Order: sequence, then C-alpha cells, then structure tokens
Amino acid sequence: MKNILLYLFLIFNFSCQKHNESLKPKIKETEKIKDEDFEVFLDKFNSDSTFQTSRINFPIKTIQLDTENLKENTIEYNQSNYHLSKIDKQSKYYKIEKVIMSDSAKVYLKGIDNGIYIEFFFFKKNGIWKLDTWNDLST
Repeated sequence: MKNILLYLFLIFNFSCQKHNESLKPKIKETEKIKDEDFEVFLDKFNSDSTFQTSRINFPIKTIQLDTENLKENTIEYNQSNYHLSKIDKQSKYYKIEKVIMSDSAKVYLKGIDNGIYIEFFFFKKNGIWKLDTWNDLST
C-alpha cells in the first residue's frame, strides 16, 4: 500500500511541475537581444549577405534618379532581385557620413566631384536594426 501511495504521490508531483512550467511566461527571442550597437550591426550587414537579407523587410521600395529624364523612379526589390549592398565601404570616390540616433540612423555616400549621392535609412525596433529604404540620387 505504501508503494502505491508513493507512486501516486510521484505522479501527482510530476504532473504539477509540468503544469507550472507551462504557465511560465515565454520570453520572445527579440526580448533576449540587447540594444544592438549600430556600428556593430553595420559591419555585419556589410559582410554577411544572409544577415543583410534578414534585416530587410521585403518588399522594399527605393528611389533612384533617372538622369536622362531627370525624374525619380520608385523601384521595388524582393529577395529574388536584391543584391548585397556594401554601404560602409571606404572609397576614394565618395565620403561616408553617418547620423545615428537612438531609434534611427542615416548613412550618406557623398561623391567627391563625381555626382554620387546615396542615402540609406535604418530603424531600430525591439533593439535590432533594419534597413528601411534607400535613395540613389546620383547624377
């Protein structure tokens, strides 16, 4: 009889533990991420194509200047027609300017006497940075 009572006690105890575990709040993956540093994010964004595409909400609309007709065209990219962008690559042809705020950032590629002018816009949500859009207004 003692064995049966011990067995029933163990079963009851085990089922209560399982029930308590299911009641614990689940931590979302985004809550685990600390506030991401923009420079660290941008380095990885420039070097890892898989990471880069994971940090873009497709489809993404961009603006590109049509220099022949002097008008701005909106171009939409999805994962199949998007190519890795090296945003922070140093060059003798342009200078890089960054404006970083707590929840948004802008990166400008400004040409040196050559007409290059590209602006990239980022936003931070739940502690992670993502590319919002870009404008290529180069002439």
